[in-house]
Amino acid sequence: MLLGLMRNEWERPLTDSAGISGRVSQRLVIVILFWTAFEVLMERFFEAAFADDPESKELRRTPNIGQRLDRVYRDRWGKTFWDDLADTGYPEVARHLQTVQHRRNAFIHGNAEAIDDALVASTIASLLDVQLAWIALFNKRCTGRQNKIPVWAFEPKP
Repeated sequence: MLLGLMRNEWERPLTDSAGISGRVSQRLVIVILFWTAFEVLMERFFEAAFADDPESKELRRTPNIGQRLDRVYRDRWGKTFWDDLADTGYPEVARHLQTVQHRRNAFIHGNAEAIDDALVASTIASLLDVQLAWIALFNKRCTGRQNKIPVWAFEPKP
């Protein structure tokens, strides 16, 4: 559903930008939807990763995605999510996700210009790579827990 909303927004014709700064993307909602979709994926990731320890309070104590990607991830696997992504072969995805997280947070806290057309375009361009990176980490960190089987990854057509 979120991918469909992003596609609709990407294909929507732009409107007259009178009254809005040229540095604010008319398609900024794509970045917000993307980050929401990423948080949903990571929620599933952490639920699977901690499935063998249903008594663990770690996830309930840290509902914030930023803390989970840093502290919770590091406590569990000895490195941050970002470092694990890079080590798994996705350093560009790690950099992009960090940029989106930082700029989305800046937007939420009042800096409307934090989400510009360049960020929207790079977010759309990275959708497949983000999915493939998530699959790789899920299979690396979550497979074998509470009957969690590997997620099937496909080879994209050239």
